[in-house]
Amino acid sequence: IRRPPRSTPLYSSAASDVYKRQTLDKVNNRLFIGHHGNSRYDVYQLNSNGLPEQRHADYGIGRNLIGRGFAFAPLGRTYLNFPSNASFDSVYQRLFVPDNSSLGPPGFRIMVFDAAPESLEKLGRGELPEAIAVLGQPHFNTWEPGTGPAKISGRGTALVDQERQLLYFTDLFNNRVLIWDIHPDRMETGMNAMAVLGQQDFDAVESGTGSNRLSRPGSLAYDPVDTTHMVLEKVLRLQHKWLLKKLVLLPRH
Repeated sequence: IRRPPRSTPLYSSAASDVYKRQTLDKVNNRLFIGHHGNSRYDVYQLNSNGLPEQRHADYGIGRNLIGRGFAFAPLGRTYLNFPSNASFDSVYQRLFVPDNSSLGPPGFRIMVFDAAPESLEKLGRGELPEAIAVLGQPHFNTWEPGTGPAKISGRGTALVDQERQLLYFTDLFNNRVLIWDIHPDRMETGMNAMAVLGQQDFDAVESGTGSNRLSRPGSLAYDPVDTTHMVLEKVLRLQHKWLLKKLVLLPRH
């Protein structure tokens, strides 16, 4: 295997994640850029040509725009610690942000923010938006890893199917993809996932091969025309930092 050039995307040295740091609001023409080093997502207004209207962000989600945020923050509805791989729901204007522990014991959760322009405009100077829900954990004040239909154990990628109002999430260390019904009429904090891919049930977590098993799934991609979602499964090469990539096609529910 040839060594990748320096221009390849950044990988996590700990668990082979590819960090997807941006997501788009195609209705209101906005760009959300994740700063996992600054523990926040920045919001940029774009013009008709797809370029930022100004060089600085309009809002910060998870931490204030001024100052470096890479430090442990208390759990709750407001602060993020090490966010990445978010996905935006342009239909209901919500940002789904996987957040994990940057210091201390492992912790994982998916924060859901109302990021509609009118909601952000109501914030006062220096005020941060509060999450409207958290998934993967029973409440806002915990992020201990776990298994089952309502817990996650690993940083992962969020992907919103806006037409069907489903959230796909690669639950890294549980070797699976969880699927939640996120329609606003049914989504609530701590809710169970409606389906699991890569495992035979919600309690199984062992990695495996074959068409019905996953091993540390990473990035997700969505094809609105075809009838499949894609999971990019990354396998860490023994005693080496570089990665092998396997593309797994999963049926869309």
